Amino acid sequence: MPHENQLPSDSHPYARHNLLVGSLIVLLIISGYLSIKQFSDHDNSVLSNNLFSQELIEECVALYLDKVPTRNELAPDILAPRLLDDVAEIEKYLAEFPIDEYTISSVHGIGEFYLDNIEDFIKDRLRKGKIWEPSTVQLMGNYVRFGSTVIDAGAHIGSHTIVMANLVGPNGRVYAFEPQKKIYRELYHNLKLNNLNNAIPLRYALGDEAGVIEMNVASIGNEGGTSIGVGGDKAELRTIDGFNFNNVSFIKIDVEQFEDPVLVGARNTIAIHKPILLVEIQGGFDFDTAPEDIRDKVRHTVDKIKAMGYSVVRVGVYDYLGIPNTL
Repeated sequence: MPHENQLPSDSHPYARHNLLVGSLIVLLIISGYLSIKQFSDHDNSVLSNNLFSQELIEECVALYLDKVPTRNELAPDILAPRLLDDVAEIEKYLAEFPIDEYTISSVHGIGEFYLDNIEDFIKDRLRKGKIWEPSTVQLMGNYVRFGSTVIDAGAHIGSHTIVMANLVGPNGRVYAFEPQKKIYRELYHNLKLNNLNNAIPLRYALGDEAGVIEMNVASIGNEGGTSIGVGGDKAELRTIDGFNFNNVSFIKIDVEQFEDPVLVGARNTIAIHKPILLVEIQGGFDFDTAPEDIRDKVRHTVDKIKAMGYSVVRVGVYDYLGIPNTL
């Protein structure tokens, strides 16, 4: 559920994180490379001449990117639909993206977005070149681990997916779930616009069982606020556990009051990997002013996360951060 929040002055920590980690990786590879060459190369003058040359650095980076296997990539058959065979239909729908109905807006430090002219909380902010939920972006910078798998449950058009894809780096993966057809198409093309091959858009709803569901009709003024219901797009329902993700460092859940089933369907993934959890709970209701039945629902979800071995702290109007007690 959309809500503005503040970002402290030291913004965009994920950019500094990526730069630091990337630099350390390159230096470590170079160090190992030179150590090997000292034993194998009889012409030390060649070594001296090439020390930290551009060619050597490029060779080391290529060695890292091309040869180091990733644990994060899932096989196509795992990602393929099981119950709703709409692949051909969706491929056609993606290809028919009406690009002339969109403008490209740039958000400094984040990326570029295709935005249509409909009224929408998130798109209205991006159109102004402003970061959506800057404090959430900072949390991601603090907790998303370079080279890991991240799950974005409720990705909308990718305002946070793009951030996390940059954080995990080329060998990491972001699996971004968005069941609404129109928004999924915008997510898909925004990832292409930013050349992010490490983010995989998936048109599935998430819950505690496998099935086929309907969404509600898209909410006017807040497309991302559309929940599972009746009258809208059909989508396949999957569980997070059903994908057998590896190396998970972070799960973001923003699923319009469907967070309890999503957490139940992710219980094995959470137990095995102990990722950081960022969960919007009962979006649309400020706990401080919400009716008591809604406050009870919030407490119930918080208790569910705590029972998984987490400490939980409220970090926004609707968002709660779950940190494993083992950290």
